Amino acid sequence: LQGVAHPLLVPPSALGPLPDGGLFAAFPWPGHDTLASRLARQGTMPLGVVAQLGIDLLGALHELHQRGIVCAGLSPHDVVLLLDDAGRLRAQLLLAGMVSVGARGAARSAEGNLYAPPECLRGEASRPEGDVWAFAAVLSEALSGAAPFVAAQAEARRNDIAAGLPSTWLASVAPEGLVRVLRQALVARVEARPPDADAMRFAWRAALSDQAGLVM
Repeated sequence: LQGVAHPLLVPPSALGPLPDGGLFAAFPWPGHDTLASRLARQGTMPLGVVAQLGIDLLGALHELHQRGIVCAGLSPHDVVLLLDDAGRLRAQLLLAGMVSVGARGAARSAEGNLYAPPECLRGEASRPEGDVWAFAAVLSEALSGAAPFVAAQAEARRNDIAAGLPSTWLASVAPEGLVRVLRQALVARVEARPPDADAMRFAWRAALSDQAGLVM
């Protein structure tokens, strides 16, 4: 992780061994807002901000995927919001929830985690397609004000995910193309999603191609 260099990633400032043989990572706090705290205050984010956030952070996730790093718990708490030199709202990923184990990360408990992909609910390892699912859930919450599947118990969430998103989901707040990208990223079958962040970013950009002026 310390070798990752990307302007939209906040890497660890220190790594070291733990007594049980594991590793600890210390992360600097950038001193800005998080998407989670912003959503708690105002409910949703403007469409143009979410559109740009998708482009920017999918690029950052692509950098991680190229290095064999996958997320172990991507959520709105990991998205740091800040203003650029022109006063525009931008975002960075705080890498506190990342693991690096070749192409897949170690499985973590997903019970009660609204951003855990369905394969993690089954106890399987994290992988790039899971990052796609989790980030789509984060983007959908930024647009709608609620995570797409909110059942508290893992079994109920699995059933909701298998049933798919309702056809009216986000239709009133986002262009049809963006909704289509999010729905595809949130399908239960791993092989039916975009395979990694770069593929989702390509689809996201294509969906924005007819939305002049929506992103910078």
